[in-house]
Amino acid sequence: FPSHDSGAASTDPKAPYRVDFLAARIGNNYAIASYAWGFCARSVDAMRTWQPLPKWLNSGITESTPFSNGAFYVCMSASGQKMFSCWFDGRSSISNDFGATWTTIPQGLGGVASFPSGTMNVAAMSADGSRIVAHIGFEIGVSVDGGATWTMRSPGLGAISSNYNFYRSIAMTDDGSKLIIGHNNARVSMSTDGGMNWVALPEGLGTTHTGHCYACAMSGDGRVIFVSIGSGAAYSKDGGESWLFLPEFVYTGAPSGAADYRDWE
Repeated sequence: FPSHDSGAASTDPKAPYRVDFLAARIGNNYAIASYAWGFCARSVDAMRTWQPLPKWLNSGITESTPFSNGAFYVCMSASGQKMFSCWFDGRSSISNDFGATWTTIPQGLGGVASFPSGTMNVAAMSADGSRIVAHIGFEIGVSVDGGATWTMRSPGLGAISSNYNFYRSIAMTDDGSKLIIGHNNARVSMSTDGGMNWVALPEGLGTTHTGHCYACAMSGDGRVIFVSIGSGAAYSKDGGESWLFLPEFVYTGAPSGAADYRDWE
């Protein structure tokens, strides 16, 4: 339900399916949404109207592909010109023309992943589109040339056991230098060198909150960070050095959502 008047009112875009993932950036009119069975759509007018994209983004997926009823994870550059999508079985696609056409990246981020058909959950892109960080299997793939080539980082993300390496959410600064990623079981990892090396933060960020980290958000400069943990939430105003905690919600399930992370105070 996009709003164009600071939240005073919102409009129903009448999407034909439940939206699973959405990528949009303040300052441009482009957005891409994905939903069940590989359906994707893009907007060029700030989510007022939507145009369907090729099913499964021409990635070679068919209805007989495992998990073909799922949805792509999507992210985009600040201008919206470059977009990246990834699928459950190690497939990914990239667009350099605001989502109009898509090019498939060979399975396993060009075949460099140890588990080329491993689960892909999340990805993030810098403001200029040059740096992309994506999860596949128990590894993290880092590209510094807009997805043309990839370097794989070892599993663990700061010595966290591989039992926690089911990644639920990710956020990146505008310049791509700092990232935070949410795992299952209340674990969070942080990188300050563009995803090449990671530090594991205390379980639950030092609280008794349990559950999965379904949502992460970060200001463009990395100073303000927000993380949901199970039925609670935490935020930092000093880049993750210290954390403040919101009370657990009345709803006992794990919240899943997004936040406007630009120009936070």
